[in-house]
Amino acid sequence: HRVWEAGVALAIWLSLNTSIIKGRRVLELGSGVGIGGIAAALQQPQSVTLSDYSRPEAPSLLENLRANAAANHVATATRALDWHECLDDRDAPSEDDLYDVVLGSDCIYYPSDAAALAAALKRHLRPDGGVAVLFNRVGREGDPAEAFLEALRELDLGNIETEELNIVSNYGSEALQRVTLVRDV
Repeated sequence: HRVWEAGVALAIWLSLNTSIIKGRRVLELGSGVGIGGIAAALQQPQSVTLSDYSRPEAPSLLENLRANAAANHVATATRALDWHECLDDRDAPSEDDLYDVVLGSDCIYYPSDAAALAAALKRHLRPDGGVAVLFNRVGREGDPAEAFLEALRELDLGNIETEELNIVSNYGSEALQRVTLVRDV
């Protein structure tokens, strides 16, 4: 129940790059409180889906996402999404599972989740020019941001660009990395 600096950076970036969202189907991975998806919903998308891992013993996360979207007067859908289930890619994704834009902020905490996050992008990002934009904190133990980039490169989904940046607030500065993936057409 916290807005992380990477989420703020994603929301700012989206406000400066509105054309990436307008008229497109958007999925936010690891939505947390939903700041990225809510910011995207303000940019006239076709639709926005907020997603996060949900456990039966803790259903409040998805309820919180719905409440946050309603409090910000935006229309979004919510869904439970376990990235580790995306590692099993025997079944082709349905059209409903493909999105034009996939967003994420501060999604990767552990190197052991890097392959699952990359697989979630592969499974949900439209293969014909879909765009993913993720902001990750850098400098965590084990360098999960670098492990994610390596897992993404191994999948060879398209062009990957990175940008190192810092977000500065009254509370300090946070080193971030923006990862942009454009799926091959």
